[in-house]
Amino acid sequence: MQKKFSQINWNQELASKTTIQMWDTFIQHYNWVVSECVPIISSRRKQVKEKWMTKQVKVLILEKEDAWRRSKTSVKENVTRLRAPEGTLTKGDKETAQVMNKAFNGVFVQEDMSIPVPVLGDTPSEGEITTIEFDEDVVRQQLDKLDASKAPGPDGVSPYLFKTCATLLHRPLTRIF
Repeated sequence: MQKKFSQINWNQELASKTTIQMWDTFIQHYNWVVSECVPIISSRRKQVKEKWMTKQVKVLILEKEDAWRRSKTSVKENVTRLRAPEGTLTKGDKETAQVMNKAFNGVFVQEDMSIPVPVLGDTPSEGEITTIEFDEDVVRQQLDKLDASKAPGPDGVSPYLFKTCATLLHRPLTRIF
């Protein structure tokens, strides 16, 4: 992969393009490198049938799983009794619910509704950020910190590829962002 990425002239490829166009160009090259270098392995393997796994054993397993599932879905008839603040046990479900309601209400903060809620845009801004500069060394360090065992993000780019090819990709990524 590194050899393929080293053959790309990033200055020429990214010249006079917008950020979105540069990213699209980067992704096209990424997809090309992946298609050239990453083998495609079929995840479908033929399941080997064990000799002891007969139809009768499968039925018994399904019955066991069904019984376990049914045992977990039982409905309790009564709510547990609680000790009220006075020290007595609650007598019914309704009284238990009232004790729990008082306990939960005591935990939450009551907001002062007389204070106006700030609306987005009411705060004065010091100006608009027009440019943000990234240092190549910082981008390289961030690429080196990536966890290569994580799954690709929504863009489909693998952190493994970024980490292993950081020395070649930090310059074009700095230029794009």
